[in-house]
Amino acid sequence: SAVTLELQEGRTFIFDQSDASNGPHPLRFSTTSDGTHGGGSEFTTGVTVEGVPGNAGARTIITVPAGTATLHYYCTAHSGMGGQANTPERGTSNFDGTIQSNITTSTESGFSIVRYTGNSTGGATVGHGLGKTPSFIVVKNIDVDTTDWLTLHTSIGKTGDTTFGNEEYFMLSLNETDERQNYSVDLIFPGNSSTFAVGGSGSRWVNHLGDNYVAYCWAEIENFSKFGSYTGNNDANGPFVNCGFKPSWIMIKRGNNANAWRIMDNAREPTNDGATETLFANLNNPEDDSFGVDFLSNGFKIRAIASSLNALDDTFVYVAFAEAPSMNLYGAQATAR
Repeated sequence: SAVTLELQEGRTFIFDQSDASNGPHPLRFSTTSDGTHGGGSEFTTGVTVEGVPGNAGARTIITVPAGTATLHYYCTAHSGMGGQANTPERGTSNFDGTIQSNITTSTESGFSIVRYTGNSTGGATVGHGLGKTPSFIVVKNIDVDTTDWLTLHTSIGKTGDTTFGNEEYFMLSLNETDERQNYSVDLIFPGNSSTFAVGGSGSRWVNHLGDNYVAYCWAEIENFSKFGSYTGNNDANGPFVNCGFKPSWIMIKRGNNANAWRIMDNAREPTNDGATETLFANLNNPEDDSFGVDFLSNGFKIRAIASSLNALDDTFVYVAFAEAPSMNLYGAQATAR
């Protein structure tokens, strides 16, 4: 099918050539389309060839050098068999889903950035590369500026519907104050350790034919990230949330009523006497210092009588991260504290 590949610089990719159908088609690389058939030469830097195509153990391996120009994969025996292989600084092709995606992933920090093109098929799956099921996903149509930042938080609750064969979750919008919504088409499903799923075309928010999307996906990492919920008690001695670590950054959203997404951190307000300096994911407002949250050694505690943080019997979802100075998207081990 000659799909265009994304092979991130510095990463190693193994092309399995052991199937019998590979026997007459040795896979090689070139900086020229169609390789030696197109007047170019074979690209060999960082390339290792093992075994005989069509036999067990046969592989073509490439570690993409920094600064490599666009490559083309081709068959040394037949012209016209092959395709383009881009070599970006970030991003790798992923074929786990029914929609091909491009992913930049740190499994150590449980975070991936996913790009894909919609196909308007309800229940289509998209590879995320995390190796764990995501708990928090934000999707944005990057071709249409009027679409929402549709958000799935797996603690927001399920609708009971199964339109696309999956249990459907209520949706939130990161750019809105709206309460959770029961959408029939614009949906995100957490999927599994390899893929998440999206609904049909709907309002073009997650999967319209030909539109380009970016998805930010997070999976929980012990001692570093937590995605959960708590129930408000409308008391200054509010709920305690056990994260299993000392948080450095928290975002909270009231689920079943309209309120802003509140963001607090220990960098702008490092003292532990009730963090009050709040920013908003959905607003361009300056800091608000009306209400407090205690950052504790193993979680956080609400210290406010406020509808946006602690309304009686309402459900609030949260995102919490510990400090991790060494976290990056190139595989560095997170050192949370």
